[in-house]
Amino acid sequence: TDSQGDDECNGLSMRAIQGQQNQEAAMNRVLQAQTALVMAGVISSCTYSAIWSQARLESAKLFTANDVNPNVPSEEIQRKASAGHLREELELARDYYTGHGASRDFTQAAYWYRKAAEQGNPGAQVDIGYLYLNGIGVKPDAAQAAKWFQRASSSGSPAGKLNLAVLYLRGVGVPQDSRLAAALLTELAKHDDARGEAYLGFLYMLGVGVERNTHD
Repeated sequence: TDSQGDDECNGLSMRAIQGQQNQEAAMNRVLQAQTALVMAGVISSCTYSAIWSQARLESAKLFTANDVNPNVPSEEIQRKASAGHLREELELARDYYTGHGASRDFTQAAYWYRKAAEQGNPGAQVDIGYLYLNGIGVKPDAAQAAKWFQRASSSGSPAGKLNLAVLYLRGVGVPQDSRLAAALLTELAKHDDARGEAYLGFLYMLGVGVERNTHD
């Protein structure tokens, strides 16, 4: 009887150890995925959106020739931006951020990106979120970053959706939720988004937020 009791205790102990090991392995996979996506990082629309880049180039063609002083935005751009014209708000934000067409001023860049974001421009929403996350021109505020990435994502911005997925995986500015992160990346992958596919591959490889799959 004593021997049977010992066997049962040993069996329970082994199951407890196995359960703890499984839990630790799952946590390690989450940490690996977080590390992978931290290394990938959150991006701004400048590095992501071909549409934004094209608009930037087109607007540069229109305004560069008219700029008398390359370090001072034209009065016309300032006037229209102050009047709420979206295109000029984006132009000022870009110029202040890059130092092209205006002296570099991250505070002014953040101001105008937010103005454009408040008008519903998805690229500006991504950019102001990026600035909040990194404390560029504004005080660091991960919750604000998540809010703007969410708005951009809802507007159909791939960069907004990607950044929001990274924040959910890392638990920055939002509660950590690897399943929601995987769902967002899956939406991107369905539209043949290369970054979304690559990030989703990390999750499948590690079994985080999805069933582990190293074959597909």
